[in-house]
Amino acid sequence: GGEGTIACALAKLHPNVHFTVYNLPIPAEMAQRKINAEGMSHQVNVFVGDFLNEEDFPKGFDLIMFTRVQIDWPEEISEKLLKMAYNALNDNGIVATCENFKDKNKHLQLSWEYRYLFWDGYGRDFKNLHALRCREIVSALIYRWQCLHSAC
Repeated sequence: GGEGTIACALAKLHPNVHFTVYNLPIPAEMAQRKINAEGMSHQVNVFVGDFLNEEDFPKGFDLIMFTRVQIDWPEEISEKLLKMAYNALNDNGIVATCENFKDKNKHLQLSWEYRYLFWDGYGRDFKNLHALRCREIVSALIYRWQCLHSAC
């Protein structure tokens, strides 16, 4: 999701891995512009969708990552998203969740919302700001997946 900031950053770190940004039509257009501007269209693509009105994500992924998605929705929608993700994964695929667990961290809510601005530019240019910790986590997950499928 988002406008492609995380996908582009990860694609640059992992040139042999392909990424897909899934989002509603308008943010998907923003993502495509960002991806094109970053010169990453050979490695990052966009899929237009609406998980509230669909039952399936596109199929065939090795890693599906939710970044600040589940926190916005009630438990039933979060559960639906996880089921959709599970059904879209290849064998040995991984679902990664980069979320604030609001039940246990009520004091982090405001900081979480502002911190997210550095992860997803919403079309703004934040070239010098990086979601380093999230990238490290996802890089580790990609490495783990690669190890499952080849010799590391």
